[in-house]
Amino acid sequence: GTSYVTFAWDSTVAEAQIVAVQPDLVQIRIGPCATALAELDVSWVVTSRPLDGACLTEVASFQWRDMPRWILRRESS
Repeated sequence: GTSYVTFAWDSTVAEAQIVAVQPDLVQIRIGPCATALAELDVSWVVTSRPLDGACLTEVASFQWRDMPRWILRRESS
């Protein structure tokens, strides 16, 4: 079967929170500048809302399904 993973970018959480929203959907709530992402070599963030973070630089934005999206480069500290 197919499963989906979504990220809920949240700078207020101290540690990653992983929740099975439904049997085929997993949500990861984590800060976009969390060190755990550097360990996984995450370099890019795509989001449906503007994000602030010392590690983030906006690279582009686009419309998808009539909604704005932002592409951000994530720098590891």
